[in-house]
Amino acid sequence: MNSSPLTRRLTLQRLRAWLALLFLLLAVPITALVWHTYGQLKWEAFNQYRGVAEELSDRINAELAGHVQLAESRSFADYSYLVVAGDTTAPFLQRSSLSELPVVEDIPGTLGYFQIDTHGQFSTPALPSDNTPPQSVGIGPADLRVRQMHAARLLEILSENQLLDHGSGRGDDLADAVQPEEWRSTTEQDRQQTAMNASDTS
Repeated sequence: MNSSPLTRRLTLQRLRAWLALLFLLLAVPITALVWHTYGQLKWEAFNQYRGVAEELSDRINAELAGHVQLAESRSFADYSYLVVAGDTTAPFLQRSSLSELPVVEDIPGTLGYFQIDTHGQFSTPALPSDNTPPQSVGIGPADLRVRQMHAARLLEILSENQLLDHGSGRGDDLADAVQPEEWRSTTEQDRQQTAMNASDTS
């Protein structure tokens, strides 16, 4: 039985409509599946990055806690230029490990060591006490200049951040001995070279 052209045209139109409807019905769940998969990947990446960040934070905190514990284990006397070493039966004086220049960096970026006592007095192990002549502990004029510049730099940083009065402790003496512009214009390499020359001549 032959169908008329009108019947064939209607059949093709219906077929196209059914195919379009089928594609539409398939597109909806596929789109939803793709969107859900994208969301899952996004959250998995977020959780992965969060895990890495937490691990890094734990490592930083552990290392920082170690540095803090090391600093707290030092006594008040360790921040002096000379410390008492040896046992109680045969004590002797030696340089504090914190007095070395260039600075031994326990923490990367350490500029130097200092302490402020209960009276707000500033001191640094880079310099001997006022009643100790520098020459008597092996500090020559050039080395003394380097150490004064180092102490003045620490004092200036504390003063600029309003953590210490510039006149506290040895601040006035350092201000008279070293002008801030002097240590600012001197590079770290120059100070290290001066310290090496001073150690060679002392």
